[in-house]
Amino acid sequence: GVLALVVGFASKDAASNFVSGAMIQFFKPFEEGDMIKVLSKNITGTVEEITLRHTIIKTLENKRVIIPNLSMNNEAIENFNFADSSICNFVEVGVTYESDMERAKEICFEEALKTADIIDARSLEQIEKNESIVSVVLLNLDSSSVVFRIAFWTKDTSTGFLSKCQLREKVKKRIDDEENVEIAYPTMLIMEKKNETFDSKRKQTQN
Repeated sequence: GVLALVVGFASKDAASNFVSGAMIQFFKPFEEGDMIKVLSKNITGTVEEITLRHTIIKTLENKRVIIPNLSMNNEAIENFNFADSSICNFVEVGVTYESDMERAKEICFEEALKTADIIDARSLEQIEKNESIVSVVLLNLDSSSVVFRIAFWTKDTSTGFLSKCQLREKVKKRIDDEENVEIAYPTMLIMEKKNETFDSKRKQTQN
């Protein structure tokens, strides 16, 4: 009886995975070659194989994650290649409050335009307004830095990742050569305050 119960549960799971695999292949929320992110498990990678039982994901570290199709069918999936694979990339650069803000913004803008693999994703309205394919805005005033955000488009996520890495390096080198712009880093100001009451009592005692 116990054996029959175990076999029954196993058959139920196998049947559920089989049906889920058929639904994935029919409705195609993702396909082999798509880059996806399993949100609840924080797994990002390329779909390498879809069988009737499981889905194999090749992660960015070149590892394979095998997930039963029943779980994949019930997960919230972010598909980077679904419909339009192009992506807007953001790079944040923090400079000190003493820096020349206009010059810092200009450096970010110039280096972003030089970044390889940028695509023109502007709408017709943006083109008519002569808006640039790159935007730089002052994003935030942090406790120790003024933060600019650079935005640009690439054809897909992997291309965007490499472009962001290159842009950070170029901006850092440009700012290092500038006199009036400096990359911000956390600082701490320690102020010493004397205890005047204690000092006066100590002097009276000595007298």
